Amino acid sequence: MVTGDESSPASPPKFLETLVRFLVPPARREQVLGDLQERYQSPLRYLADAVSVVPAVISSQLSMTPFPIRMLEALIVYLSVFADARLMGSIDSPQPSAIVCFSVIAMAGLVWHDVYSVPRSESELLKALKQDFPWLKRISWLRPPGSGDLFRAMFVPCMCVALLVWPLRWLRSSVGILLDPIRSSGVGLLVASILIVWLRRWAAPHQRTAI
Repeated sequence: MVTGDESSPASPPKFLETLVRFLVPPARREQVLGDLQERYQSPLRYLADAVSVVPAVISSQLSMTPFPIRMLEALIVYLSVFADARLMGSIDSPQPSAIVCFSVIAMAGLVWHDVYSVPRSESELLKALKQDFPWLKRISWLRPPGSGDLFRAMFVPCMCVALLVWPLRWLRSSVGILLDPIRSSGVGLLVASILIVWLRRWAAPHQRTAI
């Protein structure tokens, strides 16, 4: 006679499930983990299923932002950082290659944010303040909701790279802009994050119409 425990499907190892949970974007996490749980037969089979599913899920999250919009975002980042470095006087003659390198790092952080971030709702305190002070709604365009998250997503990777590059003296001349990101590009990335939020708000209804 087969007991209930023997007939019930086994569960995947916790460490594999935790690894997959970390790799799967939050928007599809529960669905993917549930499907993999239902199909579980062995650790190797679970790992093979995860290897085939996770890249496809990440790709689907990336495709939610159309390629032309992504290119416009990259252009916004580049021009904002270049203008900041030039106008603030931190760099006399900004090197395009250095700013391209900086922009690529910032865009990598932005893409990571788009894939793995969890949308946050407006706090109850801010909602109450906007009800009591209507003028807050009129000036919210100066720093639209979500721009702070985008700024951190782009700025933190640049800071990490700057800390890694600093001990390597032979890299300082080629990527010097990365060595002082607060003075050279902090304002530029803040402006870029606001412009990107505006761009996405403008593109959202057009994307829905196209669909």
